[in-house]
Amino acid sequence: MDLNFSNIYIDVLVKLVFAAMLGSAVGLEREVHGRAAGLRTHLLVSLGAGVFMMLSPLMANQTINSIRGGDAGRIAAQIVTGIGFLGAGAIIKNGSSIKGLTTAASLWMAAAIGMSCGGGYFYIATIATSITLFALVILPRFSKNVVRNPARRNLIFTTDNTDNINSKIFDFFKEKNISIVEYYSNIDIEKKETQYVVYIAGKQGNCDLPYEIQKYLSSLNINLKKISEHDGNHFS
Repeated sequence: MDLNFSNIYIDVLVKLVFAAMLGSAVGLEREVHGRAAGLRTHLLVSLGAGVFMMLSPLMANQTINSIRGGDAGRIAAQIVTGIGFLGAGAIIKNGSSIKGLTTAASLWMAAAIGMSCGGGYFYIATIATSITLFALVILPRFSKNVVRNPARRNLIFTTDNTDNINSKIFDFFKEKNISIVEYYSNIDIEKKETQYVVYIAGKQGNCDLPYEIQKYLSSLNINLKKISEHDGNHFS
């Protein structure tokens, strides 16, 4: 499916449209899940990679002062490394956990898809997009049904008092000899409150955690608006 059109304008149009469409297909899935890099970002990454891929051989074939442009793959090679800087911006470290790795990888794939379209390899681009969407849409459902971790719980609580609360939370679990697997905090500016999510190993400790931590924080004059405990993961 390596298509070559005789009219250069049609050729450019088809390649860029394909790059934009396939890149936006990946970005739409990220947009639905509320990720920072969504439809527009993936579309632009794929489209930009397609443009650079087409420019690379054109620049190489130019002759300036009797000197040929050089390596046709030079510009294209920079896309592979350059996209890493954009992907790094999608990665967020929160406490002991890291989020955004999947989005960073999808941006990298969007660049690869755009490069395939820019080179006229629509078959490769279509297959790569299909597999990427399979990994983003189907695999998470499969893993939730097959790969289970029953010995993992999370404790969710909300408060409007954030003064040194992080260290106090860690002190509480240290006192109970409970290891924290992951830890998140989300600030709601409009409601002026912060939600904390603490992942722990479910078999550790025999105490009633919601009651115990509420009692502990209340003794420190920290009022919890809401507190609950669940099995499994709170954030996907």
